[in-house]
Amino acid sequence: MNYLLLITLEAVGIMVIISAFAYFKAPEGAKLPMQWGLDKSVNWRAPKLWAVMFTPLLAAIMLSVFSVLIMKDPEVTSDPTALSVVKASTYFMAGLFVVIHAGHMYFALRDVNRG
Repeated sequence: MNYLLLITLEAVGIMVIISAFAYFKAPEGAKLPMQWGLDKSVNWRAPKLWAVMFTPLLAAIMLSVFSVLIMKDPEVTSDPTALSVVKASTYFMAGLFVVIHAGHMYFALRDVNRG
């Protein structure tokens, strides 16, 4: 299996675990915030399932497409330095998705449990 796709699976797996935790912590029928304004007010909300799965789905699509396109480039696959840079970039993007998703779920649950 392509190691870039393995990185993607790891990141999405972590995000799904975070999503499951948030899903069961949010009240039944809750709409979770998806975007906040500069004044810290909620701009719009989404149903619970859509809110917790949006970022993992986005990450899965973006990281998979990135991985597949990169590994089809013969110049990248034949150069060890380029492969190292691609691997580091993929880890960075995957980690960023996980951190952003964890933050979003934290603030969404905080908002719902306050209200």
